Amino acid sequence: MSGNKIETPSAAILSIRAMVPESAATAGLLGTEREGTAVRISEDGLLVTIGYLVVDAEEVWLTNHLGEVSQAWIVAHDFDVGLAILKPSAPIGNYWLRAGDLEEVIPGTALRASNAFNSIDCAVVGKREFVGRWEYVLDEALFTAPGIEDWSGSALLNEHDELLGIGSLATEVQAASNVVIQGNMFVPFCLGDDELTFMRDHGRASNSPRPWMGTLVQDFQGQLIVAGIYKDCPAHLAGVEPGDIILSVDGEPVKQLAQFFRSVWLLGEAGVVVPLTIERQGTKMKYKLNSVDRHLFQLSPTRILN
Repeated sequence: MSGNKIETPSAAILSIRAMVPESAATAGLLGTEREGTAVRISEDGLLVTIGYLVVDAEEVWLTNHLGEVSQAWIVAHDFDVGLAILKPSAPIGNYWLRAGDLEEVIPGTALRASNAFNSIDCAVVGKREFVGRWEYVLDEALFTAPGIEDWSGSALLNEHDELLGIGSLATEVQAASNVVIQGNMFVPFCLGDDELTFMRDHGRASNSPRPWMGTLVQDFQGQLIVAGIYKDCPAHLAGVEPGDIILSVDGEPVKQLAQFFRSVWLLGEAGVVVPLTIERQGTKMKYKLNSVDRHLFQLSPTRILN
């Protein structure tokens, strides 16, 4: 069931263009011009998109299926799940999509992936953990095939045109008969009315802020290798360098990427000291990182609507 019986889901699926200054921490990795999709999810016009499209953006523009254009504000980020909430600065349609029941989604479930330009039939090929090197873990991501092009922010819909997920990545997935094909990873959409209200009123998700180090870590041949570091972030200020091999957190050995990130988060909220033991060119070294709240490191602040 959708928010309006008269129109079709395409009326709730908008294209998005974000402009990011070259000075932004994420500009080198994600680019300064980013395009994708946003989905209207409430009667008062809030939209959801994948967070990396708009993080650090100084301008965000929306275009609906009729060609109408509006600038948008970034209302809130939820860095834990990777979603962002937007609000157009001027009315740009009123059709919106309700959230579907994720419990009904199992491998083999027939769904539809839609962006602002295209829509394809697809099926769920997996519900499992996803770990991203940017200090990111989803307990249960949705993997679908075949893949849709221009996946960033795309809507994953059930047969009732209810929203189940937001497109994040293109990735290889295993289909029938162990054949590997191109598919997508979707972030499950499970923001209820209370959480949306909190994000609108506070500019952030209601969960306690996790300690953030500002690292990109790769699991390579059984070793956790620092692949990159954001400038002036806790890891950079502490002296951690790309190429370092992470051995332990607070004295406890870590062997897998998800284990490493969760070990850091178990130390406490943002601001907690993160003791790391690393190996650099055969020498073990110890560092203490003064973690921060990821929200404080974004270039463009969110706009609270209360």
